Amino acid sequence: MTPHLHVSIGPVQTFVAQARRTRDLWGGSYLLSFLTAHAMRGAEAAGGRIASPCIASDPMIRWLEASAAGDGAAGPLPRTGSLPNQFAVALDGARPADVAESARAALEAAWRRVAAAVYDEFVMRAVPMGRDTGEIWRRQIDGFWEVAWVVTADGSRDMLARRKHWRTHALPAEAGDKCMVIPELQELSGYVRAKHSKEQDAFWARVRERAGEANVRKENNERLSAVALVKRLFASKRSVVEAGLGGAIDVRHWASSVDVAAVPWLTRIAGASSARATANDFASAVTSAYGEGKDILTEGAATLIDPSGARDFTREPFARLDANWYHAAFVASQEAPGGTAGRAVDERLRALCATQVDGAPLGEPSIYYALLLADGDRLGDLIASRGADHVSRALGSFTEKVPALVASYSGATIYAGGDDVLAILPVKGALEAARALAQVYRSSFEPGAATGGRAPSMSVAVVFAHGRAPLTRVLTEAHRLLDDVAKDTNGRDSLAVGIFRAEAIATEWVTAWTRPAFVEGEGEGERKDAVECLLELAAALSGGPELAEGGAARARPSEISGALIHDLPGVLSLLCGAEWLAPGAFEEAPANLPWLDFLRGEVAHRLARDGGGADRARVDRLARLMADVLLRAPGGGVAHAARREIGVDGLTLAAFLAGGDHDGGRGA
Repeated sequence: MTPHLHVSIGPVQTFVAQARRTRDLWGGSYLLSFLTAHAMRGAEAAGGRIASPCIASDPMIRWLEASAAGDGAAGPLPRTGSLPNQFAVALDGARPADVAESARAALEAAWRRVAAAVYDEFVMRAVPMGRDTGEIWRRQIDGFWEVAWVVTADGSRDMLARRKHWRTHALPAEAGDKCMVIPELQELSGYVRAKHSKEQDAFWARVRERAGEANVRKENNERLSAVALVKRLFASKRSVVEAGLGGAIDVRHWASSVDVAAVPWLTRIAGASSARATANDFASAVTSAYGEGKDILTEGAATLIDPSGARDFTREPFARLDANWYHAAFVASQEAPGGTAGRAVDERLRALCATQVDGAPLGEPSIYYALLLADGDRLGDLIASRGADHVSRALGSFTEKVPALVASYSGATIYAGGDDVLAILPVKGALEAARALAQVYRSSFEPGAATGGRAPSMSVAVVFAHGRAPLTRVLTEAHRLLDDVAKDTNGRDSLAVGIFRAEAIATEWVTAWTRPAFVEGEGEGERKDAVECLLELAAALSGGPELAEGGAARARPSEISGALIHDLPGVLSLLCGAEWLAPGAFEEAPANLPWLDFLRGEVAHRLARDGGGADRARVDRLARLMADVLLRAPGGGVAHAARREIGVDGLTLAAFLAGGDHDGGRGA
């Protein structure tokens, strides 16, 4: 057997998850992947051979190799991080300590080069205005990374997992005011705000002169540490990217949460000529009233609109606006010189929202977006049953397909490496994207590669979050839904969906990818696609456009009143013996209650009250749509209980997807 060196780079949680905006999240993931690539190259330079993950086709590794060759063929840097923070090196006779030290040195050299580029461009001129700023910078940059490693006789990763529990690296305790992104670290000015607020503000004003208001917001009073500033600014200027990373990458127009949320709305406008004209009138009013000095034109949303059908629209002024301007609440909060122009902006936005598109008023865009987190199930078992080479190739194939797949649903991939995916998407299409990722993951593995080998599966968490919700909290909830709910509680091979409102999860629904149809008695009916069950109910709740005679579009009314969905959870909770079913809770359903008859009666009563038709076929279909999202549907790792358990979150989630995602405001 060939001895293997297993390397882990950290701290991952501090560097990636602590983020105030989506670009911070991307920046942490990207830099970690970039540094891992350098560590891998360092390990190879000392005689090691990367055994896992498969890097033969990894875009970051390929770029570094082409860049090192110096033949000018490297091209732009890849836009998405694709390497995990752990890797295994086959030693092939090389000394473990030499390989580990070479990997660490290569990582540190790359990190210092990136940090120096940010310091020289954005911080150096502000250093004389700070208190010990240079020392704070050196302390934080030099002491941040931990490279842990173990050696095993084969490719087993168990020892590395044990080594990670033995923490030997801790960030130094720091005094003073703390960073607003990484609160363990001191902010760079070195001043304590309670005594030196003017000096602190002057320091950050000087940084802002170089970095720009969009990157260090005065209105948010942003004060950052060295590490957070590197993460925020390393890709904000071409010269800094070239000096720090050695190539070119353009993420100046990285989409915010509000940009992502607005994409379906923008797409509707792109397809309606009358709405486009009104929209560009509004954009002209905004720039006339407020100028272009308040980061009005950020172009974030335009980067996600499908160019095949709206290429011209993405160049128009309206599509290039910061998506916050699409919301009446945000417009009302802005002060325009003279006041009159501000009122004109508000009036034109109202006119746009009232424009008829597909037979109904356009309305305001959604303020909710989706954060998607995906992870392969039991990867260690897969490696043991199918072999490391097969699994590594499969993961490489999967990683290559992720960015295009996410983009096809108008989303942006933040990270895709190995069996991990982190992405942001509009509410519309997010669940379909989750399902597609799980399907592509399974299909990336060659069938029958090992007799009796474990079947590959993927679990996914999707959090629908309000644009104003703290991004770190949203990501924390996504990890909880994935690890604790989809995997541990529901047995993996599952989808967990949450709605994050204000400060907490308000709805939590978990299901296997296929779920049993609701039938009377104790038996299960045919299994149905879980996402389709949810979307069919949402479609019945939302209505939508349909073609009338002559091909004209008109609005179709919803088939089920939202009031029924609002009332049913309370009634169902009482029938299950609970005063109220908390988000994510399931209760045993009484065996003697004819559930479908009960739901049929509720539907028929509501339809009669609302003046709609109540024929038997329609009532039965609508009742079954609701019933099909009620049952608990465990994944393959949980034994199916003899009793039937009921949860109400599928109903409230469908109501949200049907149009409960509109609430004006400003996002991250």
